[in-house]
Amino acid sequence: MSHEHLLDGVWGADPPASGTKVLASHVNPLRRTLDRAGTRHTESVIRSGKGWYRFVLDDVRLDLADLTELGDRALRTKASGDPAEAAQQLTDALALFRGEPLAQLSGPFAAAERERLLERRRTLRLARLSCLVDLGRYGDALDDAARLPEADRYDESMLALRMRALYGWAAPTPRPGGPPRRGSSSASR
Repeated sequence: MSHEHLLDGVWGADPPASGTKVLASHVNPLRRTLDRAGTRHTESVIRSGKGWYRFVLDDVRLDLADLTELGDRALRTKASGDPAEAAQQLTDALALFRGEPLAQLSGPFAAAERERLLERRRTLRLARLSCLVDLGRYGDALDDAARLPEADRYDESMLALRMRALYGWAAPTPRPGGPPRRGSSSASR
């Protein structure tokens, strides 16, 4: 990727006054983070030349690739009719999120990628809640719904799942040899 493309993607219409010189001050710490200790500059996962940078992704695992792989597998498992396994896979995928994605980065590229990742997290959360409700784990679903970000709490799909969980939790369920009890959760099993 050319220096100009990077400047435009990161800073948009307001690039730093130092121009392309500022790129090295951002790329070098990134190299130190991504490379193994003792890696020579010429063997870094971020290669450079006159006016360009390039990622060399041989033998490199990115958390974004893991998220894509785990999330896609979980959604396929859910679609195949195995909500218990899908719920666990979705839990694993969601664990890759730690805070807001790309929170320290500004610019149009980071903003668009952040929005895409937030939508992906919302999709995976919705799928997990659906699995919990389908499994009758209403208490767990309600606990998860209570921890949703403010913006997601009023999403129609999330509200519908929360209502199903509330209904399932409040509905009497028969117990062998005893009176009905209120809904179930993994904590009461």
